[in-house]
Amino acid sequence: MTGLTTLALGTYQVQAVIGDQNSKVINYEVVEQYGTNEPQYIQTYVAEDMSSQLSAAWQTKPDQTSTYIQYIEAGEWGAGASPDINNVKQQQAESELQVLSMKENGTKGEIRFHNVLVKDLKADTTYKYRVGYEDQWSEWHEYSTVDQDKSTPTSFLFITDSHTNQLPGLQIYQELMTNALTQYPSTQFIMHGGDMVDVGGAFEEWQKFWLASSIYATKLPAALTLGNHDVKSEGKDVFTKGANFPENGPESQLQYAYSYEVDDTHFVVLNSEGTEEQMNDQAAWLKDDLDQNDKKWTVVMFHRPAYHTENGRESLV
Repeated sequence: MTGLTTLALGTYQVQAVIGDQNSKVINYEVVEQYGTNEPQYIQTYVAEDMSSQLSAAWQTKPDQTSTYIQYIEAGEWGAGASPDINNVKQQQAESELQVLSMKENGTKGEIRFHNVLVKDLKADTTYKYRVGYEDQWSEWHEYSTVDQDKSTPTSFLFITDSHTNQLPGLQIYQELMTNALTQYPSTQFIMHGGDMVDVGGAFEEWQKFWLASSIYATKLPAALTLGNHDVKSEGKDVFTKGANFPENGPESQLQYAYSYEVDDTHFVVLNSEGTEEQMNDQAAWLKDDLDQNDKKWTVVMFHRPAYHTENGRESLV
């Protein structure tokens, strides 16, 4: 152990020495610490079974390894400002430390991402939930599972290429989504066709997107697909670590490609930003996925168009 508790940012070489014996030299990097004690940027995401599952993700400072979700049926809340504790259920989240850059190719920092998948919920039921730990809890949010009755219309909003990398873009996105949700109040979830940000390797841009999404994200789950801007630099890692999508896609494309179902519709999200090998894996998985699909409707979402009409761009097929 060393008496040093803090060091300047940078890369250091560490070596143990006893008499004339030396250990191997180890390179050690001291990076920025991102995040806060309280959970930030709470988002919900589509789950494989939207009638019985709640998928959520959030962030904290790096040293907070254990966080939880607490949830309760809205009808069991009781009459007080706080819920009846006997009816509250708790589940520990998974967490992962991620090193990234606040700006593209900028100084490295680390943050801890947390995610949870709550199962065995009741269909067509409103729940209240919060995330956190000890004395650091978010406020209570509402989330409703869908009704898998095929007579119930499926309602979702589709948006793409928001590029919320600057304050004006954030404001425009929030205004657009607020107006859309006002016009279509029965919306059950959001589908985003990619290019959420302009430079995927700039973490501050993802923070702006999550902030822009905060007007609906704790209540309405989202299905996202990677765009060509999202994968720049370290964007792919932020996309999967900062979210929580179904892991039912091809092994080489977990959370990049996935499917889920709502009522009588089968939804498929594909990744148009993979390598040739990954695209082949994805094609084989898609065939199997569709062969097992017995729903009346099928909706497939991906970012790049299959056939480009713009000179200089390559078609996917």
